[in-house]
Amino acid sequence: MSYTSNEEEKDFSQEEKDFSQEEMEEIEEAFNCFALEKTTINEDQKGPQGLLLVHDLGYTMKELGFSPTEAEIFEMLDEFDLQKTEYIDFNTFVYILKKNTKPLNEEQLRSAFDVFDKDRNGHIATQEIKFVTRNLGERYTDTEIEEMMKEADADGDGRISYDDFAYFMTKR
Repeated sequence: MSYTSNEEEKDFSQEEKDFSQEEMEEIEEAFNCFALEKTTINEDQKGPQGLLLVHDLGYTMKELGFSPTEAEIFEMLDEFDLQKTEYIDFNTFVYILKKNTKPLNEEQLRSAFDVFDKDRNGHIATQEIKFVTRNLGERYTDTEIEEMMKEADADGDGRISYDDFAYFMTKR
């Protein structure tokens, strides 16, 4: 059961089935960074073990790459009826993430692909990934970029086609 409010408990435990094992590990790691431990030094933050303070929801989502505005966070609190509680459990957190993860549409996928396909030849090469990620302020090692290429290159031809890219960006 989910720890959401005193009046009503909701069961969100089945929601994690839609995330990959790797995604679940990342989600759990981020959740655990902010979740309360059994013995908390700060008296103001004592609470049940393994629960996330509701006011840490936005920070935890940002840790996972989401960028909710304050207004969006308030909307989530309303939607999931979390205004009356101080804590949420892991299953509730996963449910919130799932509900706030919208699949990319064709236009968004094409636009994202075009950002990487600098020479407009219909394929993304290793050098293009390096160029774009560095311009975005990301510093990946050559090994990390090679791993990205291997993971995204579904047909193994050493370059990422639009179909490879679309599959990689939408797989679950």
